[in-house]
Amino acid sequence: MEEFNGSETKPYVNTVEDAVSIANESAMSVIHQPMFLSAWKDAVSLYPKYFVIPQKGIDQVENWRELAPNWDEKSNLGNLKPNSRWTLLAIWSLVDAKKVRSILKELGRDASQQGLDLMSFQWLAKSTATNRRDILTRLFAYY
Repeated sequence: MEEFNGSETKPYVNTVEDAVSIANESAMSVIHQPMFLSAWKDAVSLYPKYFVIPQKGIDQVENWRELAPNWDEKSNLGNLKPNSRWTLLAIWSLVDAKKVRSILKELGRDASQQGLDLMSFQWLAKSTATNRRDILTRLFAYY
């Protein structure tokens, strides 16, 4: 799961304004981290089978990256109702968008294969139930 662990990006700037902007984004990221973690835990609780949950449990996790997608469960995505499946894939895409696009292609549901992009915000907003829409909104806001 190397791609899940990620790495720090080192910004380079040419102007003071760019430096201030990057510093502000970095500060907001730190401020939003607990709220994102809360939304991520809610997502994992909604789809526990589709995430790797450590023995200490969801509530004891201190970093959202400790709750990685269970990519081996992609073969069981068909067990979810379509709207739940697309919500889960949208959540997984925050970890590895390329892998999710690959899964969508395997399912014949990638944007390149459809007239409608199932990962578009418009479609997700209209098609998801209130609790899933709430989780997606918070994940997007605090990512």
